[in-house]
Amino acid sequence: MLVVLPVSEAAADADVRFVHAVPGAPAASLTVGGASLPAVGFGSATGYTAVDSGDVTLRLGSDGDTIADSADTLADGSRYTVVAAGTTRSPDLTVYRDGRPAGGQARIRAIGAASELGDVDVDLGGETIASNLGFGAASDYASVDPGSYSLEATRPGGGGSAIVSQPGAVVAAGSSTTAVLLGSGGERTRFLVLNDSTVTPAGAPATGLGGLTGEQGAPWLLALMAALLAGAVGGGAHRFSGRRRAG
Repeated sequence: MLVVLPVSEAAADADVRFVHAVPGAPAASLTVGGASLPAVGFGSATGYTAVDSGDVTLRLGSDGDTIADSADTLADGSRYTVVAAGTTRSPDLTVYRDGRPAGGQARIRAIGAASELGDVDVDLGGETIASNLGFGAASDYASVDPGSYSLEATRPGGGGSAIVSQPGAVVAAGSSTTAVLLGSGGERTRFLVLNDSTVTPAGAPATGLGGLTGEQGAPWLLALMAALLAGAVGGGAHRFSGRRRAG
């Protein structure tokens, strides 16, 4: 059977999402090459949009005006988070490559997008997942036990009270997560927690046909299904060719 993908799917081989982290800025949208992502306001993120890979131009726009632009190279089959941060006078566009999940593990990283905070440590459930995280920086992914945790940002070394303390950050098994620290400039400092990707469960779901999907499936049942499928395809092809001749 020949499967022909739509042109848009055939050419779209990288995924990009956009995070608006410029305090005081109006809603803005991101254009990546020839693809446009929806406009979002401060502290919000889009879903992933499929775009062409390779060398691309990124443009941040609002009400028809270009606020910032940059260029980058996107790899085939990869996912990216583009964060607009900084000030309304001089916003920055930074592209972060998103990590892939690992089966059975929960992975999480932090991105610093609050320009006035300086360097911070980021803790998840009391364990440090990012040390001396500066503005525009991204930590490596840390592997943690799945669960619901409190996210905290503190001064490096844990001195003083927490700058941000946010409960209810859920990290699931087989998923990768990004926590974006944003705020300042009159906006409340907080984390925006985003799911990067989730591993699809291995194996086929139970179908009620016993061991059909396993190595010990019944050979006679497989043969019967193959014969029925072949007959259906042949009959459909015959009827289709008959209609074509009639037209």
